[in-house]
Amino acid sequence: MSRAKGIGSQNPIAAQRLLATFERQGNVVVIAFQGEMDFYSIESFRPKFASVQKAGVRQFVFDLQKLQYIDSTGLGFLVGTQRTLGDRDGRLVCVQPSNRGVQKILESSRILPLLRFVPSRQLALAEFTSGESEPGAPADAPGPEPSEPAAQSGAPSA
Repeated sequence: MSRAKGIGSQNPIAAQRLLATFERQGNVVVIAFQGEMDFYSIESFRPKFASVQKAGVRQFVFDLQKLQYIDSTGLGFLVGTQRTLGDRDGRLVCVQPSNRGVQKILESSRILPLLRFVPSRQLALAEFTSGESEPGAPADAPGPEPSEPAAQSGAPSA
């Protein structure tokens, strides 16, 4: 893990009900989301995400394992990010949410074929070293059984 311009190691952004932690892994930025991805939280999150993109980052992992809720604004943000990155020779890989309710929303919204989902952060990062996969393509390995996310053990460091 290293620091890069515009990106702090373990730099959390708390936007009402959403915690987004940024972590640099080589040329990829992992953003771990925890809480609720809705209109208000996404609007508060957008400026930080835009600053990371302006710093030249084009490869992202969105870790959705601890996401508890997502609404249409959150779904639109995911799809819009995928499209924007694709237009800029970038890439987005998402880690599947462990919350069954969020999984059902993703399935019923029919956006799964538009995004690349994998079962773990490790597999998501491997996507950037093993070549490109099409959004919606099946993951290389089966994921763990869905379960409720563990409680946060403490406040992340800034």
